[in-house]
Amino acid sequence: MSRGQPRNDEYVGVRGRQLPGRLPSVACAAHRPKHAARRQTLGNHAANDDDPVRIVGFRQGQTVVPGKIQTMPIDFTKRLRARCRACGFTLVELMVTLAVAAILAMIAVPSFKRVLVSTNLSGINNDLAGDLQYARTEAVSRQVTVAVAASAGSWQNGWTVEIPPASSTGSATVLRNHPTISAQYVLSSSAADVTYNSQGTPAAASCFTISEQTGQDSTPRYLQVSSSGMLQQATSCP
Repeated sequence: MSRGQPRNDEYVGVRGRQLPGRLPSVACAAHRPKHAARRQTLGNHAANDDDPVRIVGFRQGQTVVPGKIQTMPIDFTKRLRARCRACGFTLVELMVTLAVAAILAMIAVPSFKRVLVSTNLSGINNDLAGDLQYARTEAVSRQVTVAVAASAGSWQNGWTVEIPPASSTGSATVLRNHPTISAQYVLSSSAADVTYNSQGTPAAASCFTISEQTGQDSTPRYLQVSSSGMLQQATSCP
């Protein structure tokens, strides 16, 4: 083989210039584009164009860059690709994640339960206060007696806002009806009803206690009806 001609295992540029490194002609033919990529440096060049043609190519197991060949073992490449395709958690990582989540849940659940109980107690308190205020307003606007009475003799069964009958043989006119209180909560009062006259004044002062069944997860609510008919939250019932 003459000195000016390239060997079969060398990659030859577009202009016939020999590039550093050896590449199999079959592999080059498989990966070489239809027109080899050429890159020249910026600036003015002489007529004979001293800057060589540079080609960037790839072959199995190797990455070819201008003037340098970096080799990546084929088996390592396969393992890397397989790992990328099967990315995910290992069993140990999954167990650690579940353990941390369980610990956080154990810390958060009691606090969440207390918040839920407190919210429900406030809801019952607000419902009762709303119906008491409604009864007082209706008594003044209608100029009649309006009562908030416990259903079936117990506040736990709910209550009704009604206009008492004018005679013993008549029937009450029900304005509102509240359903039964959940068994998890207790609503109690020493008064069986709160009756407002046409001036909006109750027949007697009363106080309601609203608490959770066990009394361990929250502070009870105390709703007091003053002798003037005003509603207020109290720290305890007298």
